[in-house]
Amino acid sequence: LYGDLAYDEGMRARFQREAEATSLLSHRHIVRVIDFGETPEGLLYLAREYLEGRTLSQAIRERELGVQDAVDITAQILSSLKEAHEKGVIHRDLKPDNIFLTEDPASDEPLVKVLDFGIAKIIGRDVNFDALETQAGTVFGTPKYMSPEQAQGHELDGRSDLYAVGSLLYAMLTGAPPFDDPDAVVVMAQHIRK
Repeated sequence: LYGDLAYDEGMRARFQREAEATSLLSHRHIVRVIDFGETPEGLLYLAREYLEGRTLSQAIRERELGVQDAVDITAQILSSLKEAHEKGVIHRDLKPDNIFLTEDPASDEPLVKVLDFGIAKIIGRDVNFDALETQAGTVFGTPKYMSPEQAQGHELDGRSDLYAVGSLLYAMLTGAPPFDDPDAVVVMAQHIRK
């Protein structure tokens, strides 16, 4: 964790949350954590597997995805979420920038890797990340892909991630998220009402 961010308590909590959440998971479609910790100087580090490829954002922007590509990518994301949810990890920030497409040596299809568990909610574990725990009315995530209950700051479970996957699928098929507006509040209201 670089520079001033290394001394920001909120960023430190998010960084530690990502390390903790990702280390609980070992699915082939989730980026693998190799090691994490803190240096003697107090700097936090997280070593993950090296990936080559592009984000889903890039693929959507370049209009590279057909219907079958979108279905295959969605199936891989859902497969990763099955393990995450079984282990009590709710991602809470599924969006095209957090989905990475790399090459699968065993197939011609892209291999999906879900990234960034920095605001994940870990259910049923004795972990202390109070700085990022959902408080009543507090909203974490990316408005363009968040579920109605997440937009309202309600308690979440795995179904919220499934809604986000539906929004990702919509974006892969159409080239844009289901709702888009420069004002995040307007986007959240559209998820809630429409």
